[in-house]
Amino acid sequence: MADSLPPEVGIWRRKAVRTLRIASPLLFLCLVLLLLNWPFASPPTGSLPVAETAVVPPVSLAPATTPMAVLPPLTPLPTATPTPLPTATLPPEAQIRLLGPPEDALFRPDDSVGFYWRWPFPLEEGRFFRVIFRSVAGEVALGEVVEANFGELFFLSASVSQLGETAVNGQWQVQLIATSGQVLLSSKPRALRILRP
Repeated sequence: MADSLPPEVGIWRRKAVRTLRIASPLLFLCLVLLLLNWPFASPPTGSLPVAETAVVPPVSLAPATTPMAVLPPLTPLPTATPTPLPTATLPPEAQIRLLGPPEDALFRPDDSVGFYWRWPFPLEEGRFFRVIFRSVAGEVALGEVVEANFGELFFLSASVSQLGETAVNGQWQVQLIATSGQVLLSSKPRALRILRP
């Protein structure tokens, strides 16, 4: 039956099979990437939830019919030192999701490192992200980002020389910080290695 078909059909079939072999891995990769990023494909609508205050109706007290016992005066309790309250509470789904570089990434001393992360909400006024690197030599702030600068993602580039002269192994982390300096949220730390001569 294949011999009875005109030669143009055979050429068309070969081209179709070749195109399918080339396009199918790309379509599969696009599908996987879409499924991995599905919950983060669009920012949530509305604003962050605001805590509601409860209203308690006044209670009327009836006059006491029996005499009350007189208690000795109480000694005043020591007052606790007031601690600053956070400027706003974060919703439970607030999480800084690190994208790159991957765990245990290895860099040379003359390399530049690109740090990528995702935040599921619009960044509010008075908040920013800080990327830090911790090693045995101490903690180094690599930079700050105040808005999404890589599509819907956040990106910061730093040279390996910024990580410290003596650092070989360390961890990088992204922190959400209020302008008051208070750390509101931190990502999970991720290991990073530097190849020293």
